[in-house]
Amino acid sequence: MKLNSMLIGLGLLLAGVSVMPAMAETFRPERGVRCDDAVSVCYERGEPSVEMTRRYFGYDAARRLGRDLRREER
Repeated sequence: MKLNSMLIGLGLLLAGVSVMPAMAETFRPERGVRCDDAVSVCYERGEPSVEMTRRYFGYDAARRLGRDLRREER
């Protein structure tokens, strides 16, 4: 029983550690906007935003996002 509790605790600890880097790569520059450093994309109210991506990551990142969004529409 004690071993099971220890293993469950260790599993939860490792799961929490694996999530933390992903959480650390996002930031909220303004209300309603979340940006992800790992992929250089900003989301406005949960949707990818070319305008916000351009503002916070630059023209090249916005161009990539626009291209990717057009591909998804096909």
